[in-house]
Amino acid sequence: MSNVKRIGAIGGIALLAALTTAPAALAAKDDGGVISGVIWHDLNGDGIRQPGEPPLAGFPVGDTKTGPDGRYRMTGLQDGASPYIDNGFNGLLPTVAHRGSAATDSDFSGYDNHAGPLTFPKNPDGSLGELKNIDAGFTRPRLDTTVTLTADKTDVREGDEVTLYAKQAALTGDPEQQFPFGVTIQAPAGWIITGYGPGGVAETKIDERTMMVQSLRYSEAKYEHTYQVTAKAGKNGGQAEAWVDEHAYTDTVPANNRAKLGLAVAAAPQPQGKPNPERPQLANTGATPVGALVAGGLVLVTGAGAVWYARRRKASTE
Repeated sequence: MSNVKRIGAIGGIALLAALTTAPAALAAKDDGGVISGVIWHDLNGDGIRQPGEPPLAGFPVGDTKTGPDGRYRMTGLQDGASPYIDNGFNGLLPTVAHRGSAATDSDFSGYDNHAGPLTFPKNPDGSLGELKNIDAGFTRPRLDTTVTLTADKTDVREGDEVTLYAKQAALTGDPEQQFPFGVTIQAPAGWIITGYGPGGVAETKIDERTMMVQSLRYSEAKYEHTYQVTAKAGKNGGQAEAWVDEHAYTDTVPANNRAKLGLAVAAAPQPQGKPNPERPQLANTGATPVGALVAGGLVLVTGAGAVWYARRRKASTE
């Protein structure tokens, strides 16, 4: 075989190999795994999707939203991913997870709103495939939270630092359904909140006497948490308040979501041993009062003696 033929044959084989392997190489490009499923309203809160329980359209899932049928599709995930789904949609919270079959259960935890960690199937080209039926049910909350308010002192004067304690407690509910914890604390009018904690991990100062404090967690039933803020007392007393923050819509009994505490400011005590500026003071001449007292005593004695002598003389002439 001539060199020309040999070179042509080798080139043809290489071209054929390139043409046959290029599609496989392109297909092997991995853009990550995919999950898909449906978001639905779990009307009875049992964690199982049943006929008649409606889909939730427009529900935010990652950077997308569910369609009219409640279905979503999330891409670009890797093995070990634990995708997160939002909560509080129209006052709903995640239902309990893994109560039914793969086709009817909720896969996003009611404890922390995550699914996974996930392990994806592999496509023939080695790329990550799709996990279907990664569903999420949302239901009305079944928790009742309450808040109480106390202070570290009752004998308060203007300028004192007073610590206000707001204790929030979850009274009843499903232990698998989480409740968002956080309160807003307001000092009396004319007071100034100067700090917060321990007890809160995030704070938002609304105005000089009002602060929202949150724990950034969703707490189980029977859980309680105490938040505290420090306030500088003003000239006058008034009413301090604490209430469940913007998550109050998830509570079953809103009536006990607010607490009030009356705080009085005592008048500052008058300084002791100082002259009253409204009463004129006698001038200080430098003389001691002892001489004046002795002289006064002599005058009294002399006067008494004179009276006695006059009476004796009158008696003797009669």
